[in-house]
Parts: sequence; C-alpha cells; structure tokens
Amino acid sequence: MSRNPASWIIQDRVDMTDWVLHFVHETNLGNEPTDDLIPFERYEGMPYHVDPEVNSRLCDWDYMDEYIGWGSGASAFGVLRKIILDGHIRSTWAFRNGRPTIYGPRAAVCVTEMPLHALVDYAKLRDSTDVECYAIGLLKSEFFAAGGRPAIYGLSTRHAKRFRSNQNWPRTLDGRCGIAETEQYRYVATALGGGTQIDWTHEREWRWVDHHDSCWCPGLPVWLADQPNTFSQIFVVVPSTEEAETILDLLKELHDVGANGFDVPFEQATLEQTAVISLEQVRDNLPDDLMRTLRFEDIPKMHLRKFESPQVSPEVLDKLRRVLLEAKDAAKREMHEVWEAAPKGPDGHIRDVVGYASLSVHDAQSPLVAALLELGEANPLGGEGYFISDIPAGCKRLDQALCLEEAAARAAKEVFETHYPENTFMVYSRWD
Repeated sequence: MSRNPASWIIQDRVDMTDWVLHFVHETNLGNEPTDDLIPFERYEGMPYHVDPEVNSRLCDWDYMDEYIGWGSGASAFGVLRKIILDGHIRSTWAFRNGRPTIYGPRAAVCVTEMPLHALVDYAKLRDSTDVECYAIGLLKSEFFAAGGRPAIYGLSTRHAKRFRSNQNWPRTLDGRCGIAETEQYRYVATALGGGTQIDWTHEREWRWVDHHDSCWCPGLPVWLADQPNTFSQIFVVVPSTEEAETILDLLKELHDVGANGFDVPFEQATLEQTAVISLEQVRDNLPDDLMRTLRFEDIPKMHLRKFESPQVSPEVLDKLRRVLLEAKDAAKREMHEVWEAAPKGPDGHIRDVVGYASLSVHDAQSPLVAALLELGEANPLGGEGYFISDIPAGCKRLDQALCLEEAAARAAKEVFETHYPENTFMVYSRWD
C-alpha cells in the first residue's frame, strides 16, 4: 500500500529554501495514546521524556493546559493560537494508529523544508487532521543551531526494535541498526520497492529534541525569554486575512504585557520580528505562475505583516480622557440604580454571588489601545485583551454583589461603544 500521496508534487521541483516549516493541524483524538500504552501513573500529565525525574520539571505546563481546559478537538487555528500563547512548539511522540512514530527517550518537534507552495499543495491532498494551511516558519540555519537535524530515512541494515518493559512505548531501535539512541528521534521508517511501500521522503523532514534537557518548556522555545535558543525571524502562515489580523493582535498583546496569562516571560524583540502571512492576501496579489513556485524568499515585503504600534496625537488623547470620565460617571450611576432596586437579605446585602467584573477592549493595534497604554489606563493580559483601568473598580463598592460590578461595566461599555464603534469591547465576570 502506497503511503506517498504527494510525491508527484515535489519530484519535479528542485526548489531549495532557507526556511523550515512546522505544520499546525487540528488535534485528533484518534491519535492520543491510551492508558495501556503509556504508564501514566508514573507521570504527572503527558510525558515528554521517558525518565519521570527528568520529565518532572515540565509538570507546570500540564497544569496550565488543565486550567484552561485544553484537550482534543481543537481547530488548527486554535492550536496555532495556543502555540503562540505558550511561546513554544510542543514536542510530541507523533502517535499514529496507537503507536509513537518518534523513537528514543524524548518527544520531538517535527518540521519540513518544503517550500511554501508545497505546503499549500500538500494540504489539499492530506486529511485536515494531518496538514492544513497553518504553519510556523523558522530559518533553517537557526533551527540547526538550536539542535534540529534532518530526518534519517530508513536503515542500511534490517529494522530491529529493542523492547523495554512496555513493547509499544517508548520505541527504541536495537544497537545493531547503527543509530545511537540519542539520534533515534531522527529515524523515519522507510520501505521503497517490494510489497509494502512506506515512503515519507517527500516531506523533507527535520526534527528537534531537547538533547541537554535544558529547556523549561516541553518543546522548542520560539518566543520565550531566558531560553538557550534565539530566532531572529519567524513567519506565521494562516489561510485568511481575518486570521492574520487576529494573530497580529495576539502578538501585540504579548509584546505589551511581556508575558502570557500565567506570567511566563516572553522575548519582546522576537515578537517584534515575527511576520504573519495571509495566503489569501498573497494569492490575490501574486500571479498564478509565482504561486506555483512560491517560497518565503519570494514573498514581497508588503505581504509580510508585523504588528503595528500606532502613534497617537494630542487630540486622540484628549478625546480618550473625556470618554474615560463619561464612562466612569455612567458606571457609578448605574451601580447606584441597581443597588437601589436590587432585593436584599436581612443583613442588608444584595442576594447575589460575590464577584468582580472588568471591561476589556481588543483590537491591540488600534489607536484607542495605543492611547490607553500611553495614559496608563489599560492593563494588557496576553490573549485576553486590554482591561480598562478603574472600570468599575474605581466606583465605591456599595456591596460585594457581582450584579453591581456587571451593571457598572456594561454602562461603561455602552459609552465606549458610542465613541469607538470600530473597536470590540467585552465584559468579563468572575466569582470571588
């Protein structure tokens, strides 16, 4: 049975590129390991290293995933957004049909040196759970410097596995195969000719593992601060212009706060050098013959978008000061009106849960957000927008009831929406 659905796309195109791509696809429950495959009782969460003691330094990331409810069934765009919020590309064992395809003691990050046009063509032929037109691009030389190496396709000797107590995981080649255990993560089973065909050579794959167990994240650090790897340029590829805007806003939020929602620090200079490519925009502006041979190197600079930090005029700042006063007055009035009308218990308190509400604005690259930051009136939270200061926290609390906070925040939201209809505002509520 042939396992080479796209070899004809690549064979006639000897088009080298200085970049490697990490495909991003939706999560697939069918490729998750089962309890009888991995002895989960020995690990806290998913293991990234066979040695539980070595793996233990990465447990916090599993707690973060659990806290946000991360699991199977996420879309490719959701996975891409999660990678950026994590600041790293997560290592995996690349399970297929209940077995890991990564050999050796460490999970790996997989990339390809396919040019960009081949990603688009390949995605059309593969199932969406395997390949979609979402990717992260890194310079091949910098990926190599970080420890990435090209895959080893096949063996010169007969394939022989060395079994451990569990015969399916981890998978390790016998020493007679000629590949040391430290390099076995690069091995890709290959069989050309004969009956069964196993041919993934068209993927032109490279792989990375944390050889020195020095990273404090379970994967390849891309945007994280205080890590051994440094990437001077990064591309994020998405199908649509709308998705490109969303990713640019996210990069800007992370840059403004300098960390994600779990206070994991990010390298702001790396975020500044991250460009986002909308395939929709590129396709609409480039001729078909160029699209058929497109590489990162061929994309005009106008289509390599980085997040913007607009300059704001004194007039914009003056308007914002007036709107802030109006919004805070509206919040206070609404809070008092709700207080007066709300049913209260014998103790005089409103019959409601205790909690807080906040007003946030998104559109990270907008003049409004720039003005809020310049006036010190916004608190960015990577991935959650910019929370406008003192709304409704600046109101004197008449009660700890959540309904008061929500009423004040909604009143302020109406004021902002009147003056800034082009922006998106949201009220966030939380129980105390």
